[in-house]
Amino acid sequence: LAPWHNRLDMKVCQEIYFDVKGRRTTLELGVDLVNATNLLNSNWGTYKQISSQTILEYANGKYSFKEPKWNVYNNLLSAWQLLLHVRYSF
Repeated sequence: LAPWHNRLDMKVCQEIYFDVKGRRTTLELGVDLVNATNLLNSNWGTYKQISSQTILEYANGKYSFKEPKWNVYNNLLSAWQLLLHVRYSF
């Protein structure tokens, strides 16, 4: 069983309407924040992976289970990300 994982993604955008030659057009400005919990605290929103190579051992005709060790796997999924976007609809 994997450790509990908390992650919060947020999106905020604003649409601005205006007329161009009698047609309604829209300009959208926005911010997407992925893994906002990691932005607040570097220990939150991290993905973990098993660090041990084997969790089952076979010896003397019996299998035994070894509890896995979980380490923080700092990759792109564990870090917060910010995306700014602009969209023009006509």
